[in-house]
Amino acid sequence: MGQPNRGPDYALLDRLIQLEKQVKALSTRDVLANSSITQGGLTVSGGGSVTVNGGGSINLSGGGNLNVTGGDIDLSDGNMNVTNSGSIAVTGTGKVTVDGLALSAVTSKSAGALATNFAVTTTRTAQASASIAVPTGFTTVVLIQYTQANLFLSGSALDYMYLGMTTTIPGYEASSSTGPAVSCQGNSGTSPAAGSCAPYQTVQNTLTITNIQAGTITVTSDVWMNSNDWPAETSNSVAIYLTAFFLP
Repeated sequence: MGQPNRGPDYALLDRLIQLEKQVKALSTRDVLANSSITQGGLTVSGGGSVTVNGGGSINLSGGGNLNVTGGDIDLSDGNMNVTNSGSIAVTGTGKVTVDGLALSAVTSKSAGALATNFAVTTTRTAQASASIAVPTGFTTVVLIQYTQANLFLSGSALDYMYLGMTTTIPGYEASSSTGPAVSCQGNSGTSPAAGSCAPYQTVQNTLTITNIQAGTITVTSDVWMNSNDWPAETSNSVAIYLTAFFLP
């Protein structure tokens, strides 16, 4: 006995039934199980997130980009590898959180000061001072210090100027540095140039300090003479400049 002729309408109904079964199966299935994403760019916006668990990884190569706008990237025991000029761009309020990873951020600050018209004596005296506050969460500093001084002497005697810096860092005792002596001739002398120190003096150094505490880094520029006290002169000047790089 032959099969009855079901006609085109019955075939269409049968196809719809099969499609319905496939949709139900997909609704309960992890469509990304055991798979990977290899797109030129992956964008997550609107507060969305990308979560990789169980040792999974996201690999961007060939100049691929991962852009997150207002979302989060959480890697739990996973890896994120960016190679071949790839990049990670996090904008808005987005953030990248990786369990067990200490992110190494660097921030910098600078300060400076200038003093003029001061007297100098044989006692080491701070004539200019600059300070930088230690930012919260940072414990290491690379500090670049520079100072420069020039004096005009009103008398006639030959003398020698000293220039140095005193550095105070939270959690440490103050340290000092001193440059070599510079000869200075009073204004009735002939060599060096009458009334000045030749040449002007400069001192520069770099310090790397770990385990710093909260507070303020202060550096003074110190000037003093070898033999005589000299009165204030408008041409006397000393400048100090600081640049600090902080690491967590």
